Amino acid sequence: MLEPEITETKAGAAARITLNRPKALNALTRGMVQRMSRVLSEWEADPGVTLIVVDAAGGRAFCAGGDVARLYAEGTAGNFAYCTGFWAENYALNAQIAELGTPYVALMDGIVMGGGAGISAHGRHRVVTERTVLAMPECGIGLVPDVGASHLLARAPEGLARLVALTRVRLGAADCIALGLADSFVPSDRLPALAGALMEAADASPIAQFSTPPGPGTLPDPEDAAAMFAGQSPAAMAARLERRPDAWAQDAAAALRRASPRSLRLTLDLLDAARPCPSLRRCLERDLDAAAYCLTEGDFLEGVRAAIIDKDRKPNWKPDTGPRPDPGP
Repeated sequence: MLEPEITETKAGAAARITLNRPKALNALTRGMVQRMSRVLSEWEADPGVTLIVVDAAGGRAFCAGGDVARLYAEGTAGNFAYCTGFWAENYALNAQIAELGTPYVALMDGIVMGGGAGISAHGRHRVVTERTVLAMPECGIGLVPDVGASHLLARAPEGLARLVALTRVRLGAADCIALGLADSFVPSDRLPALAGALMEAADASPIAQFSTPPGPGTLPDPEDAAAMFAGQSPAAMAARLERRPDAWAQDAAAALRRASPRSLRLTLDLLDAARPCPSLRRCLERDLDAAAYCLTEGDFLEGVRAAIIDKDRKPNWKPDTGPRPDPGP
């Protein structure tokens, strides 16, 4: 008998969702997205539920993103409607979480990427641990940081926002909190006790009791990042970074050189559009247009092939020419 992809439990006034695909790093399938949306709607409508906790099985990852292998299979078969349908439902879930009336606690232990950020960083209470590694690696597979990433980064210093979105830099707990992607740090060995306390209290107050300072972060100085990521040319950014001896700059330059040129420029468009208009729903609309473009006109299928299917790490990117979706106001 197959294990369920997510499990749900209720205890008194508290409810809990556990992502349950640990061998796949809890990557989101379309069925998981649909089930989470239905369950959240039911619990929000239930006045007897006063807290929702979301965590994940396995200990390695909260959620490493969407099920891109399935998207690749459907996309290469010409079933673009499946891919855009998955993205539309996923983004609707992100908005649902952000607008949820019932307090929502995400325990972001382990790897958090792509869709994993979408179902955690939009929540009301976001807890990270020393094992948290949050990254936005989408440009490296010919996509863009979606799930409202531009909304999440709109209030961060511009240079750091570009560093995160363009280069798949790995963010630890302190970095996530500094950028507004998380709120509280709890050591991973205290998470089981925290989860139990949350379920017993049926409110978020235990988080403060279990939280400790996260320690130092690893992000560069915001002014340094702003200087390195100025302008609209990823190639010029990479050249500036390569002249810096810092490890973060060298790593960022290498990531820019390896990423899809079309995805990099489209990501800059999304970030720039979100600053004057950071509405989450508008950002998610732009994300859907961008993802559809990456699927049909960009490098998504080639990027997934090179990174995940064939694993040759040799994508044949398209040149950054021709029109891109207009993100508009």
